[in-house]
Amino acid sequence: MQGYCATGPDALQSRYLTEDIPYALVLASSIGTEVGVRTPVIDGSIAIGGAMLGRDFVAEGRTLASLGLGGVGVEGLRRYAETGRFPA
Repeated sequence: MQGYCATGPDALQSRYLTEDIPYALVLASSIGTEVGVRTPVIDGSIAIGGAMLGRDFVAEGRTLASLGLGGVGVEGLRRYAETGRFPA
């Protein structure tokens, strides 16, 4: 294909998978769970990435609970986003 340039990762152990899945997608899924929004595509991507790399990204990833924000609900998350202070 003329003019085609492959600029993506060339290995599975790319930071696009090893960092983005546990730190971005797992957190997005956790936020969805907290606010009652289903995230089937994100959850599927986490599962496929984990299967490809032999890792449990849900267990090792960043979640609202690991950030001290588990169980605060929509209002608690909104308050944290507006003030930067953890809800009481």
